Amino acid sequence: MIRTIRLLLLLVFAGITFTSCEKELSEENGNLPGIGGNGGGNGGGGGSNANCKSCVYQPWCDGMEYTYIDTSGSGSVSTANQTLDLLSDTTIDGKSFQKTDAGSGSEITYHNCTNGVTLVVALNATGAGGTQVARLNSTFIKENEPVGTTWQEINTVSGQDAIYDYEIVAKNITHTVLGVDFPDVIHVHQTLSIDLLGTPFPQAETDYYFAKDVGLIEAYTVDAIFGQPQLHRVLQSYHIP
Repeated sequence: MIRTIRLLLLLVFAGITFTSCEKELSEENGNLPGIGGNGGGNGGGGGSNANCKSCVYQPWCDGMEYTYIDTSGSGSVSTANQTLDLLSDTTIDGKSFQKTDAGSGSEITYHNCTNGVTLVVALNATGAGGTQVARLNSTFIKENEPVGTTWQEINTVSGQDAIYDYEIVAKNITHTVLGVDFPDVIHVHQTLSIDLLGTPFPQAETDYYFAKDVGLIEAYTVDAIFGQPQLHRVLQSYHIP
């Protein structure tokens, strides 16, 4: 059961932040958003391709780069670096998707943005320990909906139904990450439950913060039963073409 929960959490984070390789944190990686180098600033990077920013709270642009600092529940710290490579367009369930790689061919997802709703699909995804997942849907933000909007997704992982309940907690707020104030932020809360004999049992609670023209700036996951931290991700730097 514990392995299944970890897999479900990893898959959700992969869908939202295109998880690629990780490395240990060091002082040389101290570049904060908006402080030169590869940081993009509070308003996001420049660029003339407005189409890739059609979902402004989760841009999806070829060549965009993010660096996150991850702190595990045990206190270990590492960095996760992602560069998005848009490969081609395809159709899934009658909708147009962008085939995307964030890991040299090993992290393939499919992205669709329609009316402010971001949907990421992983087909034949591989999770922790090589576990195969036939399909994973992740609709992690609906940026045009009002505060209080809720929605639900159900994915089957390793024969287990995982129930993801989302709620928009706040909009148009300012949120501070690593000393940087991000305006126009949407706060989304997610509850991950496991279906046992027709009854959902909450396993993890995650709070996501999405900044306009930037994307995910922070995510914090705790154990739903004991409230113990499981993973804390914060944006260190970014670049959007």
